[in-house]
Amino acid sequence: MSVVESALRRWHRVSAAIGARLANGKPTRRALEESEARFRAIVDDQTEFISRCSPGYLFTFVNRAYAQQLGRGRGEIIGSSVLDLMTAEQRIRFVDQLSKLTPSCPTVSYEMSSTTPDGRPIWEEWTDRALYDGTGRLIGYQSVGRDITATKAVEATLTESAEELALIADCMPVAMAITRADRWEVLFSNIAARETFGLYPGCPEGQLLSTYVDPADRARLVERVDREGGVQGFELSLRRIDGVIVRALISARPIQFRGSPALVAAVTDITDRQEIEQALRTSEARLNAFMRHAPAGMYLKDLEGRYVMANPEMEKVQNRPVSEIIGRTPEDVFPVTLAARIRRHDGEVLATGATVFSEEHVPDLPSYVWRMVVRFPIRDETGRFTHIGGFIFDMSDQKRVEAEASRQRAVTYQREKLAALGSLLAGVAHELNNPLSVVLGRAIMLEESCGDPETRDSLRRLRTAAERCARIVRSFLSLARQKAPEVKPVDVRRVLDGSVEMLANGLRSAGIEVTREDAPDPPRVMADEDELHQVFMNLIVNAQQAIEMAPPRSDVAARRVWLTTSAPGDGFVRIEVADNGPGVPEALRDLIFNPFFTTKPIGAGTGLGLSYCHGIVSSHGGSIGVGARSGGGALFTVTLPACAAKADIEAPAARAFDPFGGSGAVLIVDDEPEVVTMLTEVLAGDGHEVSTAEDGVAALEILREGSFDAILCDIRMPRLDGVGLLRELEACRPELVPRVLMMTGDVLRAAAALPVDRAAQLLEKPVDPAEVRRRVAELIRQTR
Repeated sequence: MSVVESALRRWHRVSAAIGARLANGKPTRRALEESEARFRAIVDDQTEFISRCSPGYLFTFVNRAYAQQLGRGRGEIIGSSVLDLMTAEQRIRFVDQLSKLTPSCPTVSYEMSSTTPDGRPIWEEWTDRALYDGTGRLIGYQSVGRDITATKAVEATLTESAEELALIADCMPVAMAITRADRWEVLFSNIAARETFGLYPGCPEGQLLSTYVDPADRARLVERVDREGGVQGFELSLRRIDGVIVRALISARPIQFRGSPALVAAVTDITDRQEIEQALRTSEARLNAFMRHAPAGMYLKDLEGRYVMANPEMEKVQNRPVSEIIGRTPEDVFPVTLAARIRRHDGEVLATGATVFSEEHVPDLPSYVWRMVVRFPIRDETGRFTHIGGFIFDMSDQKRVEAEASRQRAVTYQREKLAALGSLLAGVAHELNNPLSVVLGRAIMLEESCGDPETRDSLRRLRTAAERCARIVRSFLSLARQKAPEVKPVDVRRVLDGSVEMLANGLRSAGIEVTREDAPDPPRVMADEDELHQVFMNLIVNAQQAIEMAPPRSDVAARRVWLTTSAPGDGFVRIEVADNGPGVPEALRDLIFNPFFTTKPIGAGTGLGLSYCHGIVSSHGGSIGVGARSGGGALFTVTLPACAAKADIEAPAARAFDPFGGSGAVLIVDDEPEVVTMLTEVLAGDGHEVSTAEDGVAALEILREGSFDAILCDIRMPRLDGVGLLRELEACRPELVPRVLMMTGDVLRAAAALPVDRAAQLLEKPVDPAEVRRRVAELIRQTR
């Protein structure tokens, strides 16, 4: 209640009291007049409009401020009708609302338009109060008013500004919305957002939630905006109001909207970019106001290519102040190549009259290295082209993710090839090792029993060839086998021997000669032999490929690879792999050990081989480098720490032909008849009583009742394999389990199938008769 209204109410109460006293004959009328005079003086000094009227709406009092507002003297106003100041419609509404006043509800407030004496339209706000005497009889009305014309003008201006901003947003061809940052609430949306996604201020939070195919994307978007201060080109899946799922780019920034933290976001549908139509029909002032807050690079150019407008984000896009862009053409600002590309795309817009999308790569700039540029024509009311507009979205993060995914696919593909190769090697090894067991075993048996020196020498040659075949198969399997590194003293000369032996056929077919130069007695190195084997094979294969891909040279007599080992005395062993190919350019020597770097043609290399070699050598405390070979070609040098104490090189043990002592009952379980026959003859020759079974099922029947000192069982067999037989024995005859020797030529899958605690019971094919006799004898001694 205002001070004026409070004073008027006191005046009304005092007047009523004095009137009551007069009725009783107590005070005089003079007291009433004095009281009214005092209160009139107070009311007359107020700036608000104050008046009283009779129940018939005739003025009985107006203060000075109201008289000035009406532009008339008080004498003219007193006695005139309040209704004369109103239009017919206002009179009806005025009389109706006063007629509804009661002693319990005596006031009403309202706004009313009016006109000043000079014809100026104004707005007034009034509060009318009905006055009642002690009996509840209506004795008049008093009114308090004020001029609110200025307030109405401000409200109208604010409403018009809000409508203009909404109109600017509605003119944009992308969905735009302002949402609360801390909950699912829409505060503002343009037409595109309402029509495409059904988002409007105050819509149920479920509507905004259902727009995200994965609601977690919303949390990730808010988190990135908080962390980075804004997001450009956040890609995700959104659901339109018709249920169709689209891929979209969201660019968002944090703002304060109506006192609350919020996000302003622009959504671009990238599933069907041809449907995007850009039309900027607002005034230059409105366009500038919008572009200042747009979370993407935006510009406007005239038909000659001069930039007439650019938002602040363009400073980041083009890495230069906007002042250096406005009023200039691309040729004035950018390098020749980039300016020509901009002109070409602008020409497409003007020639086709359609929106043009282009992905552009600008590696020389620090930001927006990869960008999506949307260019579109702007027409006037007649349809004539007037300007070219453009939006620029940053796609750098997306491109980096795509590049990383491509590299990961290459790595995965290489691993899959290696896995397939390992599986193939396992099958080939199994098929080769069984006949190799027969060939090697028969050769050894014949050599041991032959007395003729010439025949024995021939059998020795046969055995040596069979052993070489067995070593090649084992070398292949060691490459494919996945196992933990086993570090032990290693003679690098033997590792090189194995690598050359495996690659001999390919080198020979390519017409490449291998020259060896080894130190007479180099120290050993502490290393995993299989890993060193892979390093040397990789370097030799690289040398072979470099020679084969190089054009023929008239100054080179022969294609050649040099393998050299040396011990300089500095605590290291040095291995050199050289070739007379084209060599490695000096500019690339620091790069070739990086992952995915390759100088080979597409499809000929993955860029992982030398990186893998570098990792293995480094893990062994060594180093690997590349230089130029004297006379042309590449020279790779590997240095490895030598063992602390010099170890003698193991000489091949002389083959012993004396049979092992002790005989026992032996069961041979194998589905290869020749292997069974050969092993039977070997073990029977030592005095063992040999029984045989063609698979695990047959063996299990024998073993349920019979007892054997040693059991030789193949792992891969039909019906019941060796691992299955081992499990059955653990259940029914556990005392026989330690007496089992598992045989296999498929060591890759056998290592995975065989229980870890039974790995010592594995005998790899092709089997050596001497090794079989020794292992069987050991089992018999352990069981007695």
